[in-house]
This record gives sequence, structure tokens and C-alpha cells, in this order.
Amino acid sequence: KDAMRRVSLFGMSDFNKLTIKQLQQADIVFVSVTILRAVNYIARVSALAGASRVLPDKASRMFDDIYEETIGCLLERLKDLTGGEKRVEKLYKDLVQAHK
Repeated sequence: KDAMRRVSLFGMSDFNKLTIKQLQQADIVFVSVTILRAVNYIARVSALAGASRVLPDKASRMFDDIYEETIGCLLERLKDLTGGEKRVEKLYKDLVQAHK
């Protein structure tokens, strides 16, 4: 039987133990919302993206605008790192949909 490979991330310690290869090989990734809202995660995403504005660590009026800008920058960075524009375009659509 072909079992789906899954990765579960409940806290930042799980995230820190994960390798890029494990993430790439996963069929599905479960992520706790607490990670996505964690100050450390938000700072890492902003830094990796190279966005001109840093995501605020708390919800605010500007968060949605800065989030969209940051995701756009992150996707451009991923294109540079992976050379896979079609994969990145799908990821972008998935991220935008998940945020709504």
C-alpha cells in the first residue's frame, strides 16, 4: 500500500527539526495555527522573503496588506531558489486561498 507521507508541525520545535527534504517529500503538511501566528515564524518569513516591510507580530489594519506583499516577495524568492515558476504559482494561489 502506498501510504501518504505526512508531516505534522504542532510547535516551533517541530518546525526546527524538519529538513527541507522531509518537507519536499511530504504529500500533506499539517501546521498548527499557533506556528503561523508565532512571532519567530513571522520574523523568519519576512526575512526570507526580503520584503520591504516586516510583518507585524499582531493582527492590525496593515497586516493583510503587508502579508500579501510579503507572500509576493516570498514567491519571487522561491522562484529564484527552485527555478520552478509553475510550482510557485500554484503555491501562491494556495496561500492566497488559505488566507481568505
